[in-house]
Amino acid sequence: VEIWTMRHPRTLPRAEEIGGLRVRRFELPLPGLSPRSLLAFPRAGASGLRALSRAAGEFRPDVVHVQCFSANGVYAAALSALRGIPLVVSLQGETVMDDRDVYDGSLSLRLGLRAGLRRAAAVTACSSFVLADAERRFGLSAGRGSVVPNGVDLAGDAVLAPLAVPFDRFVLGLGRVVRKKGFDLLLDAFARLAPEFWAAVTSTARRGVRLMRVEATVHRADHSFPIGVTTTTLDGPVGARPRVSAIFTDISDSKRLEELHLRAERLEAVAELSSSLAHEIKNPLASIRSSVEQLGRSARANPDEKFLAGLIVRESDRLSRLLSEFLDFSRVRVTECRPMDLHSVAEAAIRLVRQHPDCAAGVKITLEGGPTPMEGDEDLLHRVVSNLVLNAVQAAGTRAAVKVRTGLAAANELPGGAGIDNPVALRISDNGPGIPADLQARLFEPFATGRVGGTGLGLAIVQRAVEAHRGLVLVDTKAGGGTTFTVYFPAARRKEEAA
Repeated sequence: VEIWTMRHPRTLPRAEEIGGLRVRRFELPLPGLSPRSLLAFPRAGASGLRALSRAAGEFRPDVVHVQCFSANGVYAAALSALRGIPLVVSLQGETVMDDRDVYDGSLSLRLGLRAGLRRAAAVTACSSFVLADAERRFGLSAGRGSVVPNGVDLAGDAVLAPLAVPFDRFVLGLGRVVRKKGFDLLLDAFARLAPEFWAAVTSTARRGVRLMRVEATVHRADHSFPIGVTTTTLDGPVGARPRVSAIFTDISDSKRLEELHLRAERLEAVAELSSSLAHEIKNPLASIRSSVEQLGRSARANPDEKFLAGLIVRESDRLSRLLSEFLDFSRVRVTECRPMDLHSVAEAAIRLVRQHPDCAAGVKITLEGGPTPMEGDEDLLHRVVSNLVLNAVQAAGTRAAVKVRTGLAAANELPGGAGIDNPVALRISDNGPGIPADLQARLFEPFATGRVGGTGLGLAIVQRAVEAHRGLVLVDTKAGGGTTFTVYFPAARRKEEAA
């Protein structure tokens, strides 16, 4: 393989070796608009074609592959016709995002591309959009071209070395803000998907703001997600159009963690208030219940009075149970942290749930995974598992199929910045109807429940118990597709906590 390219600037050597490949550079002019340029072109063009022909005679290529068609493509098409060498043209978007409308203003480029596409044994394009443009404007017959990203098919055993930049999380865009530059196609796309981004870039360009950071939301047909955008201007020639760089960062994980921390803070505030109210109410309530019970037993009480007294006692008991749950909610703390097996805790919790009245005979609860050692409060973790499993059974009904799995968690499973070292995972999935959309945002708030007769404190207690272990609770639910709760715990306490 040899690389033949244009010699620009002319200070570059005509030939050299780069990365083990020989690179040759040629002067390949195209006719300009001035009379002098038009008169000089026949001689200069013939000289460039002769140089290519001599190189072809030396190297004897089996194929000439044009990557990004410009003047190089015009001469490659001529060389292919002159020498009978098969020609392959790979379009990289040069016809739809060229600076200063080169193809619209150059007749020689348009004619050369048309001739090259007719001559080519194969044509590839980096996208269907680019391929469609070649068919519409440059005479490529429908069906002759194919879409191959970057003009190279990496199918098979090709292996790419990992890139230094994690492109699954960051995208860098760099370019001038001109009418048909490729960067502007990116701007146009983001202007539709994230209007806040468009406002940041145009503001940076027009006002020359050195640095601007904004958050935007990208709206897709199936979902929306947040991105962070940092824009800055780049120094250029005096009087030139502004150049803007923009760095996009997927901040979905950080936003999710922020919401989880806010949720934990809200629950902590509610827990303190609940504890105060429960204590203030519980003692007077006990006095009221005892007094009414004594009055109801009085020999002078008539049947109506006894009925009302019994009603007050029953409702007092119900309020007392609710206050007890409030106190349980407020008292969620890690009291005894020791090494244990989360899998064994889950097994014991499942046995308890199977004895619950809401667990019908047809309910299936399976435990998967293996021994999962961690440090924690066994009583609190037992409540976490039993609450989540019981919720799953109650949500799915008499035909419930609940799957519980414990095990080590891969680091990339967690949202970035979660800060959980050596995580272990507890997953509880059901085949229920999913969580209603109007309930999902309030799922872990006290009194938020979708079940008749529920207090709505079960998941709030789960959240506080997990938070007490420096863990994380994530929910994945789909209408009609069931729900999965995933809980991540650190396998061991931090040194400062153990001290």
